[in-house]
Amino acid sequence: AHPLLWDDNPAARETAESLGFEIRDLTRLGAFEGVSCLVTSPGIPHLYPEPNRVIAAAWDAGVPVDNDIGLFFRSLGQDDWANHETPPKVITVTGSNGKSTTSALIHHILTEAGRESQLAGNIGRGVLDIAPPGDGGVIVLELSSYQT
Repeated sequence: AHPLLWDDNPAARETAESLGFEIRDLTRLGAFEGVSCLVTSPGIPHLYPEPNRVIAAAWDAGVPVDNDIGLFFRSLGQDDWANHETPPKVITVTGSNGKSTTSALIHHILTEAGRESQLAGNIGRGVLDIAPPGDGGVIVLELSSYQT
């Protein structure tokens, strides 16, 4: 895969370019030529209240759109997850209020009960930054409505 990046923020684009990433203005006509998938940041709205203009352009060009959560859940069916005696579990917490508190409480209860637990999503680490779960491990994810 050859990643290319776009951000509406000029400073973020400059930083990415200085790190050697290719920058492409995905708001321009024809920008999705040769692009096989658009992976967006967690806070970019796919549908609500309306699609982000880059997401809408990707759909118009027939390019599938995903995010870190989608990539994570696709990995659940891979061999490294299937090799556990007790498959890892994933608990997701969504809603309007109390997501962080509920996620942290679930993680705390699991940890205090001696279960391997990792807390990720919009609280702490991104889901792609967590360690592979161990046998019977639990991943607690706080998700926004944009990620579900």
